[in-house]
This record gives sequence, structure tokens and C-alpha cells, in this order.
Amino acid sequence: MMLQGGPVPYLASLRAMQDALPDLETIVPGHGPMGDGRQGIITLIGYLERLQEEVDTAFRAGRSLEETYDLCSDPWAGGLDGDFTARLDAYPQPTTAKADFLALCRQLHRLCILTTYRINERQAA
Repeated sequence: MMLQGGPVPYLASLRAMQDALPDLETIVPGHGPMGDGRQGIITLIGYLERLQEEVDTAFRAGRSLEETYDLCSDPWAGGLDGDFTARLDAYPQPTTAKADFLALCRQLHRLCILTTYRINERQAA
């Protein structure tokens, strides 16, 4: 899990999963609807690589945590992905589910930035 070990071990796990399961069709996440397994892993790897690079760059430049939040790309700026939204719509849910899920994604992104930033602090100490 990203919040327990940071992006580096999570990336290693995802790449190992990608190598071990080349024919993966469907992934059933702990949060959110089922979806395309291969694309889900590719998307998550891209997100974690970008997160690691952006936080590392901001940290090396002496940016504060608050500045780093502002400097990192916001994968949710345009809302939830259309394919993801369609899969979410396939499940019975309260009318607030999309807004709630988007808020959850944004908060998890901030936690991912925080975790990565704190790892940089520990490594620099």
C-alpha cells in the first residue's frame, strides 16, 4: 500500500504483478468498481512515477510540504475519468457517490504526496 511504504515498493509490486499476470483482464480493487486489469496497473504505475518525480523535484528544490501540494499534478482536476464513472454508474449507490468518490481520490492524492514528502525528509536526515 502506498501509504505504508511509499511509491518505490508499491511500484515494484505493481511491476511484479504486471510481469506475473500478463493476461490479466479484470481487477477488483479494494475501493471502486472492477475494471480493466492491465490498464489499471499501467495507469497506477504512471501515477506513482509522476508522483515520485514531482515530490522528489520539489523536495530537492527546498519546497515546503504546502508548496509541494500546489506543485504536484492533480490527476483529479477534471473530475473522475469517464470510463471509471461509467463503471461506477453500473452499481446501485447513493446520488452523492460520484462526488464522494472524487473527494476521496483527492484526499488520497494529498496523503500520497505527504507520504512521499516524509520519506524524502527521512532519507535526507
